[in-house]
Amino acid sequence: MKEVSIHVGQRIRLYRKTKNLTIETFAGMIHKSKATVSKYENGDISIDIETLFTIAQALGVPVNQLIDYEEIGEEKGEKGEIIKHNLSKSKYYMYFYDGRRSRIARNVIEVQDGGEDSGVFSANMYASLEDLSNYYQCKLLYHGTMRKGDTFINFNFENQNNKVERMIMYEINSFNNGGRMELLCF
Repeated sequence: MKEVSIHVGQRIRLYRKTKNLTIETFAGMIHKSKATVSKYENGDISIDIETLFTIAQALGVPVNQLIDYEEIGEEKGEKGEIIKHNLSKSKYYMYFYDGRRSRIARNVIEVQDGGEDSGVFSANMYASLEDLSNYYQCKLLYHGTMRKGDTFINFNFENQNNKVERMIMYEINSFNNGGRMELLCF
């Protein structure tokens, strides 16, 4: 299960960087050496539960945001090919024109499955990405919820680096959208 340690380490690095903390500063905050924190972030060593809670507290995030490991499953496609897919999360890709930088901004919204009963799902938005395949290298990170209704889906996010900044998006359900979503952002 080294994959879990690697995932948790990536999450620690992501949140540490969004807080603009150097590895030295963060190591001091959790009373560990720089080398130990580096090993945590690379997934080289497992983290005990007490240290995990200390890390989450130092980063100002709930523990579940560090341990939201996604299980990858395999199934055979129609032509017998092996298709790998995420069993616990859905991903949405969002693009918009950023006039300040005169470029298209790339974002990934990751929704944790499991809220079928209440219609409320935990969600993260990785914003201002250079590379969609490595979205843990985002410039901005938002955490929040996705709520499904009959005629719309509501995303409500909070910037993890600046708690005052919030983003609300509504996706209007269309029965004829061909897999595309149309969003209204506030």
